Amino acid sequence: MIQRAIQLLLLSSWAVLLISTKQAYANNCNSAPQSYLNSNGELVLYSNTFWNTQSLGRYSASVNTITANMPLNLKSNTGMTDKQRAQQLRWAVHVANNITPSPVHTKLVVASCHYDFSDEHTAHPDAPIDNIHNAFLPKLFVAQNNITIEGSSAQSKPRLYYSGAGADGLHHGRVLLMVQSNKQGITIKNLEFEGDHHWENIKTPKFTLHENNNQLYYNGRDRRLWSGMIMVGLTGGSNDVTIDNVIVTKPARAGIAIVGGATVQNSIIKGIVPMANKDNMLADLVDASRALSSYLNIGSAGMGFHSGIAQQFSYGPTHVYNNTIQNFVEGVNGNGSEWVITDNVIKEIADHAIYILSAMKPSIIARNHIEMILSAAIKLGGSTCKDPASQCRMPTDPLDEQTRAGAYKTRIQNNTFRLIPRTSILLSGTFNTIANNTIVPYNPADDKSAGDYYNPQKDPANVYPDFSFSTSGGQTRKDSQRQDYWSNHVAYNNVAYNTKGHEELSIFFSQRMSTRDRSIGMNMIKGAGQKVYFHARKDSRYAPLISVSGGAKLFAGGKSDCRDCVGNPVASGYRSNLEPIWAKAVTMENSSGNRVPHLLVQLDSTQNDIFLIGESGIHEKFNTNGQVLNIKEVADLDGDGLDEIYFQENNNTLYGAKLFNSRNDVQNRQLSDIANTRWTFHNANSASLIASKVVSFDRAGPDQLVTSWTGNGAILGSTFNGAGHPIASNAIYAGSINNPVKMLQAADLSNAGETFGANQELYASFNDKKIIGIYWDANTSSWKNQTVYAGTQRLALMEAGRLRNTDQKQRMYQRFYSNTIYESKPAVSGQLPAFGTGSYFYTGSSTSDMLVAADLNHDGKQEMISHFTQLNNKIYYGGEQNGSLNSTIGTLYDGFTSPRLITPYTGTDNRERVVTLFNRAWAIYLSEGLRSTGHNYVNYVYTKVLANTQ
Repeated sequence: MIQRAIQLLLLSSWAVLLISTKQAYANNCNSAPQSYLNSNGELVLYSNTFWNTQSLGRYSASVNTITANMPLNLKSNTGMTDKQRAQQLRWAVHVANNITPSPVHTKLVVASCHYDFSDEHTAHPDAPIDNIHNAFLPKLFVAQNNITIEGSSAQSKPRLYYSGAGADGLHHGRVLLMVQSNKQGITIKNLEFEGDHHWENIKTPKFTLHENNNQLYYNGRDRRLWSGMIMVGLTGGSNDVTIDNVIVTKPARAGIAIVGGATVQNSIIKGIVPMANKDNMLADLVDASRALSSYLNIGSAGMGFHSGIAQQFSYGPTHVYNNTIQNFVEGVNGNGSEWVITDNVIKEIADHAIYILSAMKPSIIARNHIEMILSAAIKLGGSTCKDPASQCRMPTDPLDEQTRAGAYKTRIQNNTFRLIPRTSILLSGTFNTIANNTIVPYNPADDKSAGDYYNPQKDPANVYPDFSFSTSGGQTRKDSQRQDYWSNHVAYNNVAYNTKGHEELSIFFSQRMSTRDRSIGMNMIKGAGQKVYFHARKDSRYAPLISVSGGAKLFAGGKSDCRDCVGNPVASGYRSNLEPIWAKAVTMENSSGNRVPHLLVQLDSTQNDIFLIGESGIHEKFNTNGQVLNIKEVADLDGDGLDEIYFQENNNTLYGAKLFNSRNDVQNRQLSDIANTRWTFHNANSASLIASKVVSFDRAGPDQLVTSWTGNGAILGSTFNGAGHPIASNAIYAGSINNPVKMLQAADLSNAGETFGANQELYASFNDKKIIGIYWDANTSSWKNQTVYAGTQRLALMEAGRLRNTDQKQRMYQRFYSNTIYESKPAVSGQLPAFGTGSYFYTGSSTSDMLVAADLNHDGKQEMISHFTQLNNKIYYGGEQNGSLNSTIGTLYDGFTSPRLITPYTGTDNRERVVTLFNRAWAIYLSEGLRSTGHNYVNYVYTKVLANTQ
């Protein structure tokens, strides 16, 4: 009895609420305030009294003229049918469009009535008769600037609706309101628009297509698939249109269709696709698309045939703010405009919540709540190929504006994803930030669908990654040869601090195996809880540099439980690791004469690929697939501002080659083909190269590449051949075939032989343990040498550095076959310093196997970086401290593995750094100065060097 009483009370309350709402609606509809001209010059017209002109001031005569032919039965506010109200409203808009002179602003206040456009089968009289605007038969048409059409009540909105077949007696779709292109200062507010579409009719084209379907062609363009209940723009141009606090329900195609730009805010846009209720729901929509395609006799109608907001063409920005968009095939879809999509609720979408293809401008997608999306929730992509021509199969520059496509400099951040059974973000593009997004782990209690259709693990063998980044460009399209030409770069993206509750968030980078080679390089993932997978093609031109830090983890191959991740764990033709095993700094000058530092990197221990990574943003392979290059030295011997490489291939011959033919090529990141730029530096026949070193013997002349070969005790300098290429020259030191060179090092320790500037000497250790210094005496124009060590110990390491503030010259730091590291004494004028004596840099029990000098603090003096075999996982730095040498002032690295290589690197800011490669680490580390605590490296050199490319 009590329960029954409660039920009756609730029913009674709902009845009272319904009656009061209807009464309020009726009161607002019957209210008939007078139109007027306010003190600001704004003309305020009421939809049910606008013909009364006594308060319209200087506009009275114009309104009287326009309404002279208006039927008398429409000049009323009582006894009006919904269809008469619709006709009356058409007249009101007609008046707003045609008042002369044009008011500063016209505000048309629409009474809270019902307006039935079902039997209105003609275009609004102000729609241009141009076979495009009038072909869409818009019922209301805004043709002038500075017009607001606003419902009289934000709560009891005027209801504009239709039902049944339209003008052709067959198709149901209507355009209730259209704003002409290029219109400024337009606001549509506090209105409700209602169609007659239903899920049961989703496969029936007559319910989906426009009422004038067969006439929607313009200049050969088929527009039969383009319409919306509200349409903004059509022929192109930038719009200033705001749609605010409207309700759109049951549209045939799009709720709001935009050509160019517009703002849609504070609105509810609701379609007819229900919450997932059966396994083949997406299949039903594919069938619906096929039915449309067949009906229209076209290749493909796509999946955008029922969208909340649909946009075309990049004439202006599109803002979508604080809306609820639900129950569509696509939530928000369009092409390469500037988008700002923030603070929306987008839910119960069959395909994509946000789906944007083509070349996007910098955009923002933030703070949206996205839930119950059956396919990828956010899908952004584009193609670097504008057509399927064969040249599209060639590699393209990811930084070239002409090949930019997909998402670009777009921020996807602070969004919440819930009940997404597939991928939350599917992206193709460059320089995007995907940060601080939250995926709510699946909870069966949250899934109200008929069969747990939002469960990501419903098919345990095909669990999609949470985020997917693919070079397929977010789409699959074939040319006449059935080749996929829809492809794009996925590079320079920053993915940071995204979370998935207590679960790991999976990220997948896919460089698809196709005829189009596109980059997945220069991507950075930061933050714990993110697990990164990748498919990187072995035959790709681009270095697959994927940086992980802050607790993110990197794995080769696709997710093992993802059948659609193309070959798991690592398919044939894809790389199984990204471990760098060798690196060397390179410097080039661009067309402006500025230094552009680069780094040569041999990446992937299973391949022979060598890539050039540069502060210009380049990250490309320059040797052909399978070509083995053993790079010995990098130097600008010809003085053109472009470093050459000196390498051996499959024999003992030492070759030179240019990576860039000119400074303009550096500027444009156009690598040369080393097969065409190579020359023979030295053909040694059967002799093998023992050692090589680049030396600046004379600052006034070119650097020289010094080499030593087996079977010849001489040390050779370099000169130029007739083509201007550097080649090996005569001996700068005769030597003995029985006492070969063991090690070479260049340093400026002495002023011996100098006349102008500081010149380097060459220091050579020999098999008999002797060490000599060789220098060019500018005073006598001759080569001279001096023994600097003739002791009993064999030299193991030597590195030049300037560790003391008081030194003008470098000193040599030497470790012989003991643990002691000596610092050479300052040289006596005109002499070279003695080795194996002087101050001690290190005298401990550990054995140093690496010494590298660099000014890490940028204070004018260098630190000496050292690694000791007994302290495998540490890198120390030392130098002058309180006037004395200290080899272990602090640690540059104290981690989980040992260094493989430490090499100097100087960036565009002219700060000295070191690049370090580690064993069992897929990373290239760059020092970041000396910090008081913690490690002093950042993961991957390009986290620093790309700072100037964005």
